[in-house]
Amino acid sequence: MKTSIKLSFLALAILGLTACGSSGGAGGNGTAQDQNHPPVNPPENSLVAPPPISTEMEQLIKQKKVIEPYVEEVFEIPTFDNKVSLLGKEFGREAISLDLFPRYQVVQTDWSDTYKAGENKLIDKGFFRVYNQLYSGTVGVAIQENIVEGPNPESLKSWPINYMVGLIVGVNTTQQQLPTAGSATYKGVAFDETTKGDLTYHIDFGTKQGSGQITGFDKYGVIDLEQASISNIKNKTPGYRERFNDNQLGIEGKATSQIKVDKDILDGYELQLFGPNAEEVGGFITSKENDKISEYEDKDAKIGFGGTKQ
Repeated sequence: MKTSIKLSFLALAILGLTACGSSGGAGGNGTAQDQNHPPVNPPENSLVAPPPISTEMEQLIKQKKVIEPYVEEVFEIPTFDNKVSLLGKEFGREAISLDLFPRYQVVQTDWSDTYKAGENKLIDKGFFRVYNQLYSGTVGVAIQENIVEGPNPESLKSWPINYMVGLIVGVNTTQQQLPTAGSATYKGVAFDETTKGDLTYHIDFGTKQGSGQITGFDKYGVIDLEQASISNIKNKTPGYRERFNDNQLGIEGKATSQIKVDKDILDGYELQLFGPNAEEVGGFITSKENDKISEYEDKDAKIGFGGTKQ
C-alpha cells in the first residue's frame, strides 16, 4: 500500500480505509462540464452582493483553495520526478488552484500522476469532480488505474479507489466573522459520481441552527439535512476521513433520505462555513452499508455539496 500523498483523502484511501475496486464507468474523457445544469446563483446574481475582495483575501484564496494531487511516498520510499496532468496542463509538486475550474459548475476532468520510486516508474490515473465557488471548493476523486514499471512491480502495486468526496477546501469563516443575528439561505449543487442535484440550506445565526434539503437524486428522493447547531467541526478517524481543515466552524447533523437504499443508508452530513461573512457552505453526506456500523467505523462519503448565500 502507498503511504503518503499530499491530498489527505487519497492518503487515507490508499492506506486501505476505502473499499477496493474499480470506480466503474464514470471516468472522464478530458474535461466534461455539466452543460444541462447552468451555474446556480453565483454571488453576482444573488440577492446579497458580496463585498469587494481585498488583496489580502485574494492571497488567502490562492493559498487555501488548492489541491496537491501528487504522491509523496510509496511503501515509505520517497518519490521524485512527479508529473501531474490535470485540465490539459502539467504540474510538478506544487499546489494547484481550484480557480483553474470554472465557478458554480460541476466539472469532471481526468487526472494522472507519473512519478518514480527507487528504480520503478509508476502512473496513477483517475478523475476529479469539482464544484468551485468564490471562497471554497468541493472535490470528489477516484483512482481507476495504477501502473508500475520496473524490477519489482508487484511489490508496489495498489488497488483502484472507488469514487468518494475527498476534500472541501477554502477560506474558513472564523468565530469573529460569524454573524450573530439574522438568517441566510444558501443555494447550490450536490453531486456524486454520476448525478447532480440541488442544495438549499438555511442558517439562523441568532440561534446558530441550520437545516436543509437536497433534491434531484432519484435513487434517494428528497434528502433532508436535519437541524443541527453551529460548532467547531473536527476531523474524525476512522469514522470520517480528514476532508476538512480541522476544528473550523460548521454544522454536523443527521441526513435521511425519502427512499431507503439497501447497503447505502444515508447517515449524516457535515459542512463548514467559508468566506469572511459566512458567504458559503461546503460539505458532504456520509452513508453506511447497514445500521450496525457504529459512529467510529469507516463510512462512505459519495455525495458532496456547496452553496452560496442568497
